[in-house]
Amino acid sequence: MRIQLEFGSAVTLSECLKKLVILGQFLNLVAGRSQVIENVQIELDKCKSKELPLSLHWILGPIQVGEQELDEPSRIDMPLDGVRRAEEFSQVIEQWFKSEDHTLARARLNSCRERGNCFDVYRLVAAANLFDLTVTLKPLEIPKNLTEIRKNCLDALRALPRSDERDSAIMALSRIGAPSLMKKVLSRAAIVCRYFSLEDLDKVLRQAVKCRNYFVHGPGDNSFNFPAVERHTIFLTETLEFVFAAAELIDCGWNANNWRHRPHTGNHWFSRYISHYDESKADLFSDIERSKKSGSMNQ
Repeated sequence: MRIQLEFGSAVTLSECLKKLVILGQFLNLVAGRSQVIENVQIELDKCKSKELPLSLHWILGPIQVGEQELDEPSRIDMPLDGVRRAEEFSQVIEQWFKSEDHTLARARLNSCRERGNCFDVYRLVAAANLFDLTVTLKPLEIPKNLTEIRKNCLDALRALPRSDERDSAIMALSRIGAPSLMKKVLSRAAIVCRYFSLEDLDKVLRQAVKCRNYFVHGPGDNSFNFPAVERHTIFLTETLEFVFAAAELIDCGWNANNWRHRPHTGNHWFSRYISHYDESKADLFSDIERSKKSGSMNQ
């Protein structure tokens, strides 16, 4: 596949490669596996028509990592098709480039997916943190009496000598009214649920975020039982990744409803996730319910 990037005016080499990387990450998501970028030719500004373009020796350029042979791209499974649905593809990629404030989070998603079938604690935490990097929600309205108490507490704390405990308390009070990670995740899930029939997706995501909090902050949430969900961390990680990726594409104009009603072969992680969702969800909730009954019997 040959791709040509044209700029309205001359750009630096750094800016050129930045756009190329963003495009590569977009194609990785569409194809369902990392794509190799090779044989890069660069045309200099104001170069004469007979001059040959420069060949870039890109030592740290994108490469295909992991064992991804099973994910050979299939037009049936890919969410976008630049040949058969060119208008939709054009619209989505245009919006993708316009929403550059999401670039960092999308790059982090790309790093997660490049790990293929390698799932660990760090990947689950990274997948949850994607939503903190993109989602902006209006602050919650704080009751007047609580606002006054918070102000008095902050004033008293700021008058104290600096210490880790003092700074931690100030940060905690400052976050009152700020949307939590859970709310941010569920807000993106609401977008996905308009197009996909994923029953109890909000409940699955609650377990995923609580699992992330368990790894980041340690035990403390009595409503979360890690041993019950331990063997389901792969499913929880992929749920976070799918919701983030699907919501990003939908926001950019992807016709998810059209894709959902087409037949799939399972050669893209989107289609595999959808096909296995009900079974994975039932298995997760079964273990959680079993642990609750076991706990009540032990008491």
